[in-house]
Amino acid sequence: MARTTPETLLISALLNQMDPSAAKQYGVLPEHFVGYRDEYEWIQSHWAQFGVCPTVDALKTVYRDFPHTPDQTDVRFPSSEVRRNAASRAIARAFMRGSDSLARGDVEGAYEQIVGLRMETVSVKPSNALVDPAFMDDYYDTDEVRVPMPWNTLQGVTNGQGPGELWYFAARQGKGKSSFLTRMACQSAMAGHRVLFYSLEMTKRQVQVKTHSILGRDLGLRVDHRAMLHRTFDSAEYKTLLQTIEQQVPGHIDIHTPDMGMVTPSVIAARAGEYDQVFVDYIGLVKADDGTPAIKDYRVIAEISNELKQIALSKKTRIVAAAQINREGVSAQMRPPKLHTLAQSDHLGNDGDVVLTMKEYGRGASVVSVEKNRHGASGNLFWTAFDANAGHYGEISREKADEILEASEDD
Repeated sequence: MARTTPETLLISALLNQMDPSAAKQYGVLPEHFVGYRDEYEWIQSHWAQFGVCPTVDALKTVYRDFPHTPDQTDVRFPSSEVRRNAASRAIARAFMRGSDSLARGDVEGAYEQIVGLRMETVSVKPSNALVDPAFMDDYYDTDEVRVPMPWNTLQGVTNGQGPGELWYFAARQGKGKSSFLTRMACQSAMAGHRVLFYSLEMTKRQVQVKTHSILGRDLGLRVDHRAMLHRTFDSAEYKTLLQTIEQQVPGHIDIHTPDMGMVTPSVIAARAGEYDQVFVDYIGLVKADDGTPAIKDYRVIAEISNELKQIALSKKTRIVAAAQINREGVSAQMRPPKLHTLAQSDHLGNDGDVVLTMKEYGRGASVVSVEKNRHGASGNLFWTAFDANAGHYGEISREKADEILEASEDD
């Protein structure tokens, strides 16, 4: 039986989506195929001749042994792999020809073989959006699915997070970024959404316990984060908590931790289409596809940030990434840091649809600023009370926050 390859996955995705042109926007050309070029060109020819995508059965009448993958719908990742493999073959051929030229004493010829390498790309021809009424087909009948936020003020100014959006949540080290992202993930799961959480600073167990304490509190059960984390929480109560979560939380949260492999844009892209919301905690620990750490160079984190935005758009998912506030953001004032104090702020600020910054506001409270909101009002502040042990990260009034601040200053 033929094995599954990036080429077969890509062809399967084109057939399953009934869109043979989908790979072209990622620069895929027939010459990038080596094992299944005939199948790819047959599909493109059928599309050009009849104006419709051929069915899987039609393809198999001509290529009986083609290993079709029924549930494959992602086009971007196999397209990237097909082009990457084609580039690898081209490089290998160029080095072989270059070596032969060097063996003959033809240095100039060897040099031309290497420097002449390039990958051809194509793009889909744009259409006139001004006169295309197709978007009206489901304009009134289909609601855009937006993932709700756990804080009313943030929900009010954003209406939740929509598909294709990249958000950043920034604060100084040790000020609760991971907890606040987990709170958002739990809210998403409570609303029935599929969540993927890339935890690059916490173990799987630590993330699990955070989600258990937050969801347990939401469901009205007793929780004790410290006892749950250190295995001293009553086992019968813990079993009841897990059963209640299973029965009453319609969504789910999958967790990827460092021991499962490094996280790069390609890794995120490979799974992003399977989830409604993806969390990255945090962007400074992501690596470029070549393994270069994001923190090594501002250009690396710029590339990663741009890739995250493109992944959100192409996969029609939602990405929330934690980010660091630089030293300039440390001040005595109570207002959260401004946008320019984000580490690598130019790039994160440009790519992010919503950028939130947070600052501690007394012991057990924080203030959050909507520093950027691409599709609505910005500059809004809201206050939260946080009690990690009780799984509580809820919004409070400014007056209540001031009381917490005053009590902290009196201690």
